Amino acid sequence: MLPRHLLIWCLITAATACYKDKQAGALFTKGLFPVVFAEADFALHPKNGRRMQSSKDCAPCHETAYRNWNLSRHRVALTNELYRESHEREPSPWCINCHAPLRLTGAESKPFHEEEGVSCLVCHVRSGKILAKNLPKKATAHEYTIDHRLGDERFCEGCHEFNFPTAATAMREGHALHYTDQPMQNTVSEYRSSAFYGNVSCGGCHLFAYTEASHRFPGGHAIERLRQDLRVEVSRTSPGSITLRIFALGIGHSFPTGDLFRTLRVRVIDPGGKIAEELELRHYFEPIAGAARSSTLPLKRRVREETLPPPQLDYVSMREYALAWPAASREVITELYIDYLNQMNTMTTRLSPRITRPLIKRETHRLPQVSGADAKG
Repeated sequence: MLPRHLLIWCLITAATACYKDKQAGALFTKGLFPVVFAEADFALHPKNGRRMQSSKDCAPCHETAYRNWNLSRHRVALTNELYRESHEREPSPWCINCHAPLRLTGAESKPFHEEEGVSCLVCHVRSGKILAKNLPKKATAHEYTIDHRLGDERFCEGCHEFNFPTAATAMREGHALHYTDQPMQNTVSEYRSSAFYGNVSCGGCHLFAYTEASHRFPGGHAIERLRQDLRVEVSRTSPGSITLRIFALGIGHSFPTGDLFRTLRVRVIDPGGKIAEELELRHYFEPIAGAARSSTLPLKRRVREETLPPPQLDYVSMREYALAWPAASREVITELYIDYLNQMNTMTTRLSPRITRPLIKRETHRLPQVSGADAKG
């Protein structure tokens, strides 16, 4: 019989090999498994020779990328208030495998440096080497593994596209978790159906490599960016109606995308301050009867898409609505909000509306005067 310390070593080695087998060929596994490092999997620091075990170790040589990543949603993927509260309500372990994927051998249930969320190491280190899409011009600092998936949507797909798990396995991870055929997050497929596919990569909009914005990863929480990318137009179409058009400019997938409950909320307000219409642009789901006890069914299914669709011509997408509007009214006020929580959680959350439903923009749209008999409409 093996001595106890050798038996423990063998078990740890076997567990590490098991996780590596599960990760083989995939940089990420759609939340099925974490990314597990043994000591030798951390890359060596090119100056002091120590194993780099934190994103902070990258900062001295990659100052711009580190500074921007440090301000990004990737860094706070596990620790931001919205995620924390949502996870308290539905503490499914497979969520953590995307929100803080890195684990240490022997401590697979606990995220390593959870405060770093999706860290430099998570994306750029495997088996003691630096992952890169191409060999750098000055390739003397590190040992490299070249993987061209880092340059396209396949790299993002491992965390940003997955189906609903079955209700019976949603609280598990690994082989015990089973995905259904119902999309839960569909961002990469949306991108592949857009005019961006083959022309502009995910990184072209979110990474900004080799610029002052490198690794900023703006997305659904970058309100200033959304203020520029979303546009509202209002026109009078008859004495008693208006046409409201909502545009997404240069967004390479549906908007909103990602979390199934994200909503672009459009409020149409009359000059007296009353909300005349409130539109919800989102993915619409319905519960499935009996799913909670099923080993094969998802809890919900998609029934309707009313997002701004993936853009086609000129990288622009649009939705149009015809609304009743009094002829005497000379202006329309619109407000755009983004909801980060579902409706029930929004009603019961302890978080401020500035966090759960921030205002993107408020605008006043002037309408032409309706003259003559038409003005009575």
